[in-house]
Amino acid sequence: METWRAISWLLTATCFHAHTRQQSHLATCINTIAENFFNPQGTTVVSLPTEVQLTDSDSNSTVFEDTLRTQDTNVLNLFLKQLHSSLRKTIVVSGHDHEMCKRLPNIISGPSLDLADWDWGTEIPPNPCKVYDKQDSYILWATGELNQQLERLKSYYNAWNARGRFLVVLERTGELPMILEELRQWKILNVVVLTPSSSEQDAFELYSWFPYQKPSGECGKLREAVLVDKCIAKREYLLRNASLFSAEFPNDLGGCPITVSTFPLDPHVMIGSNKDEGTDENGVRYTEGLDIRLINFMAKSLNASVRFLPPPPGDWSDFDERNYSWRGIVGDLIFRRADIGMCGTSYAFSFIRDLDLTVSYDVLEAVWVVPRAKVRPRWSSITRVFRLPMWLLLMAVMIVASVTMICLSKYQANYEEERSEYTTLSDCLSSAWAAMMGVAVARQPRTGPMRFFFIAWVIYSLAVSTVFQTFVSSFLVDPGLEKQIANVEDILSSGIRYGLHKTFQSFLYDLPGNQRDVMMNHTETCVKVEECALRVADQGNYATILASITAEYLNTYKTLDSTGVGKLYMLDEAKLWTNFQVFILPRGSEFLGTFNRLLSVAKESGLVTHFWKEMLTTATIKGGSIRTQPAVDDYAVFTLTYLQSAFYLLVLGHCIALCMFLAELMHRKWRTIRRHKMADRKRGHGLRRPRIARR
Repeated sequence: METWRAISWLLTATCFHAHTRQQSHLATCINTIAENFFNPQGTTVVSLPTEVQLTDSDSNSTVFEDTLRTQDTNVLNLFLKQLHSSLRKTIVVSGHDHEMCKRLPNIISGPSLDLADWDWGTEIPPNPCKVYDKQDSYILWATGELNQQLERLKSYYNAWNARGRFLVVLERTGELPMILEELRQWKILNVVVLTPSSSEQDAFELYSWFPYQKPSGECGKLREAVLVDKCIAKREYLLRNASLFSAEFPNDLGGCPITVSTFPLDPHVMIGSNKDEGTDENGVRYTEGLDIRLINFMAKSLNASVRFLPPPPGDWSDFDERNYSWRGIVGDLIFRRADIGMCGTSYAFSFIRDLDLTVSYDVLEAVWVVPRAKVRPRWSSITRVFRLPMWLLLMAVMIVASVTMICLSKYQANYEEERSEYTTLSDCLSSAWAAMMGVAVARQPRTGPMRFFFIAWVIYSLAVSTVFQTFVSSFLVDPGLEKQIANVEDILSSGIRYGLHKTFQSFLYDLPGNQRDVMMNHTETCVKVEECALRVADQGNYATILASITAEYLNTYKTLDSTGVGKLYMLDEAKLWTNFQVFILPRGSEFLGTFNRLLSVAKESGLVTHFWKEMLTTATIKGGSIRTQPAVDDYAVFTLTYLQSAFYLLVLGHCIALCMFLAELMHRKWRTIRRHKMADRKRGHGLRRPRIARR
């Protein structure tokens, strides 16, 4: 009680030099309100008007300036010592001519401070703005517009709390609508204005307003102030003893619109494909997307409507150095054109002091996206069964087997005559190859040793042929993929091009030096995020950086190949950035607490996961990529697609055989013609043989 009485006297001393009875009653009312409705453990700020200075009338010593003077400050020292002795919480005084981010020394709690011994001739040590604790209550003495006082308070950006409790002391009732409207523009809604009563002496009236409750407010706009209570100073109590400050944001907005700033980006925000669906007043129609589903869920829970702004220039954020202002979604929020911003936004926006961020509802990751490895040609399945050393070994074994047959044939010739088909190397190679292919030989071997060796060779050929056919069949059904790009080094060595949206270009600085230098000098810039993704899918020689959620969604219908497989491949092991997905709001937005509660409900109940899975299912159906799941034993029926390469090889083999046959015919004919010519030449020589003359 003594604490708030000391503050009340401090406020009264700023405006009046004589302690009149009305001033005493005003101090009593301020003390009563602060004692009953302000948090006793928090930080309270006392803001003095711009044109007022706290002075000692006898000595004209200015107290609340950057450098405090020492001329005859006995009265002030006594007052501050009394204030400090009764203080139980932190109090910050903001007054005229104070430099931003400085606090009056020793107006804080602490038993070790001795204000009587304080040297008032020393300068106040400057403190960084960020060291201040969050403030929860404010007492503003208003003599006109509050803009300069609020600007001074807001300069303590870490301490400023537009959602705190504000008590405005107003001397003239006629300024009440203007003051409330100014506070509304600053997003200060939890406010009570204390003014002298026009009907009763020694009484003060307390006015407030309710943004979404008629007749006081309508959809966040001020209509009229409402008398909530009266303070009877003589008795030190409030007449109605009602709650002056609203504890919670209303759960029913009565159909009022929530203005959203966003732009199309799969899968967060997407434009409706149904032309019959109507558009809003801005000609915008967003009907699908994870963020759209969440904002619709929150709007339905609050009985509110959703109003979308046209897509802003600059996408998420773009700082205009010429005008020193923000564009994009951030610009719409800072200039109060929108209530909420969304489109895959994350905690990366926390560096902007004029924004508030909701609780997270999903994880956002940035990864490298490259073309998926192409399917190997099915005709190469024959050469892929064995590696080159194995093929050479099989040929060597076949030659050794043929030589063995020749040796056995010659050895048995001493005892039993073998067929002539096994006496030459070409004939033995032909028989060995026929057994390997599983076809009949021209003649069966006759002798016992030859038969025994031939049977062993047939068994060996059967084993090799079985293995070969098994692998060939597997490769015909699933030929596999070519070498997949797996890391950044593969991207650089493959020679493909790479391009990024400007939002992701900062991630290149996190790469190792040699990779960073190469990519920074050769990276192309994409105007839209999806433009880079489509280049990767269509060109097949392009790489980019995308959010993993974007790549996963595009792979369901926009970037599919003819078999229903996504063309985008994410390098999960080379994650560049991980953050949490949130919505962003203007600083001090009244929606923050309610949106945090609804987003927490959606996340903890599994609604976010449900939305995402449903979107993937819908997109998959849209892309027509639903495929029948294979059986447990991976059974597959051979179709023409699988055996197409085999038939190609068969046709090629027949063509080669036909060419060989024609070549043999031509060779035989050539030999026949040549033989006839030689015979004719011999006959000609015989006719011309000279006769021996007889003597």
